[in-house]
Amino acid sequence: MRSVLYKITRGIIRLLSGQRPVSDFASSDVASPPEDPEQAAHVSSPPSAPSDSEFDKLVLFCKESYKKYSPPHDAFDILPAVLHDLCKRDPRFSFLDAVFRELASEDDGLIEQCGRKARAAKSTLAFLEDSSADDLHIVTTAMLHHIVEYNLGGWEEKDESGFTSVSKCCEEVVTSTIYEILDTFDIGLTPGQAEAGNSASGKIGLLVSLHEKCKGLPPHPRNPPRQPFATASSLRPQHRYPCEKRLISGDGLIRVLQILPGTKDAEVQCRLKECNIHENDIEEALSYVWGEPILGETIQINEKPYLVTKRLHEILRSLRRPTAVRTIWIDAICINQQDNEEKEHQVRLMMDIYSKTKNTLIWLNDQAVPDVFKEEGMEFAPHKIPFPLPTRSDNTIIDQNDLSSILEEFQKCHVNGKLSSRLLAGIMMMRCMHYILSHTWWERIWTLQEAALPHEPPTFFFRGYSFSFDELTAAYDFNSDLIDDTNKAKTVPNGTHKYTRKGIEYLRYIHMVHVERLIIRIKPVLFYIRADRQERQRPDLYTLQYFLTVTATYRAFDNRDKVFALQSLLPTRKGNLIKVDYNEPFEDTFKRATARCYNMAGSLEVAGQFNFLVESQEDSLTDTDCPSWILDFTYSGAALGQEGRMTEYGPVSLVGFLHAIAPSHFQHYKNSRFNSSLRIIPFATSRTLYCAGSCLDRIGRTWSIPLLHNDTQAEFTKVMGRFVVDVIDADDERGMNSPKLREFHRPRTSSFPDEWSWVRFFTMFIEDDLFNWHDEVKVMVHRFHALAGKSVFVTEKGLVGIASKPVEAGDWLCLIHTLPMYLVLREVKGFEDEDENAQEHRIVARTAIYEKLYDMEAMIKSLPVRRFQIV
Repeated sequence: MRSVLYKITRGIIRLLSGQRPVSDFASSDVASPPEDPEQAAHVSSPPSAPSDSEFDKLVLFCKESYKKYSPPHDAFDILPAVLHDLCKRDPRFSFLDAVFRELASEDDGLIEQCGRKARAAKSTLAFLEDSSADDLHIVTTAMLHHIVEYNLGGWEEKDESGFTSVSKCCEEVVTSTIYEILDTFDIGLTPGQAEAGNSASGKIGLLVSLHEKCKGLPPHPRNPPRQPFATASSLRPQHRYPCEKRLISGDGLIRVLQILPGTKDAEVQCRLKECNIHENDIEEALSYVWGEPILGETIQINEKPYLVTKRLHEILRSLRRPTAVRTIWIDAICINQQDNEEKEHQVRLMMDIYSKTKNTLIWLNDQAVPDVFKEEGMEFAPHKIPFPLPTRSDNTIIDQNDLSSILEEFQKCHVNGKLSSRLLAGIMMMRCMHYILSHTWWERIWTLQEAALPHEPPTFFFRGYSFSFDELTAAYDFNSDLIDDTNKAKTVPNGTHKYTRKGIEYLRYIHMVHVERLIIRIKPVLFYIRADRQERQRPDLYTLQYFLTVTATYRAFDNRDKVFALQSLLPTRKGNLIKVDYNEPFEDTFKRATARCYNMAGSLEVAGQFNFLVESQEDSLTDTDCPSWILDFTYSGAALGQEGRMTEYGPVSLVGFLHAIAPSHFQHYKNSRFNSSLRIIPFATSRTLYCAGSCLDRIGRTWSIPLLHNDTQAEFTKVMGRFVVDVIDADDERGMNSPKLREFHRPRTSSFPDEWSWVRFFTMFIEDDLFNWHDEVKVMVHRFHALAGKSVFVTEKGLVGIASKPVEAGDWLCLIHTLPMYLVLREVKGFEDEDENAQEHRIVARTAIYEKLYDMEAMIKSLPVRRFQIV
């Protein structure tokens, strides 16, 4: 019996690991188990057998690990019928149905494999339930071996591209379907239902119940279409799209632009031609910054006048060949920008378009002089340096904008050149890099896919010269060599002529200035994304939350594109879960993306990187129809720690300050019992964010930070001193009882902060800020200016904080599980319920707390944990 049981167990393991078909379960060639149970632990080098004291825990661990195979299998049975029915009722579910059909129809057999594994796992669980104690040792040891070797507990079976797990993608489809049902049919959840969504099996059960509930409900109407450009020129006949056929069939049809030959001053003549991206490659594609949407220049397309921007008109004239047709894909022309439905279909083809482009042209020819070089004048310009400039092989001087020639010269000097030659070549290369990286092209969200997706390195056009993306990468990667050259130049060899010594010292100074600028510049994320795609690295990071975070500083003319432009950068399965809909307001797009981040990560940590939408918008737009937990993905400089800063030292805005101090807040609740006393994974619906946290205290009194009348130290000292005293002298008029604050007037002790500590808090200083005295006062004045008008509050227990938006007495200072910063919440008026966990709240602001008055970790540990419903 033991031998048969062992054979069956090993057969199941072979099936789960893809080694054996189902018919081989009890195959006679399966090795018999050792007579000694301890020897069974060493079959195929598994971990050692567990002791009796650990055995019960091990059996439970094996059961839980194998149970994780069942939910995906259940989803494969349930999802097709649910999505088919929903699509018949409303086309808004079609994108989800398409994702699941693609998942189920793949040729790699993963769906079938998952189904077999799920059934095998259930059989294994039956063995674990029915086996005797002796047999359990054999079965469990084998199970442990398989869990460790194949990562059974993580369900990380990956597709042939190595990007994503089928089960994880299936879970995302289930979660997204739940969200769309709640949003389309305007259904709410109970807290109990929301908590059921914390597990994969719970989500499937929730999906089934919601599908049944929505059968008797009509879908609410779609939002009215919005036009992207509200300009007078959009009404002119010249702006009517020259092609009548709409590309909305989903069969891979696109248009390419043929620029007809002509002389420099002749009118630009073009033709639009249809082709199938699944059958044809694209000769060239253009990537450029659209600029202002002022359509003031006329070209001819298909012998019809068509208006374009001045920038695009100049590019077309420059790209036109004198005697040959040039075929190129340009999004502004090849997609009818006035047809939202066509835009949605064409955006979904972006990955194919740029992946099949033979040559991508990146246009930087219109770059202006960066402000930093305007401020310094021309003293650091290479042609002003009293050293001979390097020359090409034809003895012509290398231009300071010719990166390709500069890089070649630098590499040559780096091998056998003089120190002065290396320094000069380094100065030229760094200055040219600054010009290139200062272009607004690097700040636009669509440019990421345009440069990351092509298989061949894109070609840059910059001030009359061209270079490849690989050459730009090589120039950037010479940072360490540039720093070495600066260090070598610190000591000039003895015996060097004094004029040569002076010249090298001068070169070293200019070189050092450029090195410092290059070091503090954040390397554009495009370098990493393109390298990862070429080398197929870092697959686990490729999630929507990851790309939203690393592209936080990128901008888009249409806010919705901050999400839509990421579709082609994500793995296909995850990217297609982005609902591209130009007929919905950007608030709905951000709401869907925020909910997806919260639900798939099981965490609110992403909220530490962005403003909430209620913080960014004007008061008139923050009505109750817009959930307060939505993140504003339009732009965030928080991750840079430099938003709005005056110098290279530290954050000056409240956004940057909140991000800089977030790790300490995160550590507070990681070290406390906050995580364990009420474990609720955050779950967001289209209305409500269900989560857990603690109320620290109720706000008792508020102020606004005053405005300085001038930037002098005397004015700053007077206003800041009066303001700090007002905060500390908060009286009992509103129920205040703050012995800690009153202690401020007593003689200082080593355990209580002095006045300077308060001043540093109200000027957003952190421990990493390092200044000399003169710089510190100057930066303090600048930062206090940045905080003018912000709310400062004192709670009933004496906690002092700065809020990102106006707060009121009676609001609650709270800490929410997995959110690494303090929030101010406001109870929803008119909501009456005896159960405090059923009370709805709205987010009012994020806040920084002056933590030196209390042991915040001890305070958090002492507070009860409760449920929150944030609307």
